[in-house]
Amino acid sequence: MVKSAKEAQPDHITGLHEMSKMFCNNIIEAMDTETETECLIAQSQAIKEILEEAGNNLLQQDSVDQFSAKIFEFLKQSENRIEDNNKYQKENMDGEEEDKLDEEDIAVLKEENKSENELQI
Repeated sequence: MVKSAKEAQPDHITGLHEMSKMFCNNIIEAMDTETETECLIAQSQAIKEILEEAGNNLLQQDSVDQFSAKIFEFLKQSENRIEDNNKYQKENMDGEEEDKLDEEDIAVLKEENKSENELQI
């Protein structure tokens, strides 16, 4: 939508920036409660595309600071999920046969960690 607005009214930068901020804020708000890594990746990509399309001077310094803090918060949450997966795997490698992780469980954890790494990129 931002791309279409930019093409339709290329000289209306203020409106484009306002729309871009609104969309980014809505996506960030949704990311606060999202638990699926694949969805977080899609949301992150959408923000990236909006920022690229909006161009320079979209955010003032205080907004950049808030945005950066939010991004670092999301990265920390992702790191925590990786650590939790690794801890769970380590704790469940040994023990009773019914509690022990099988190859499929381990593959799922590795895939989840891979998705988390993709999110961080």
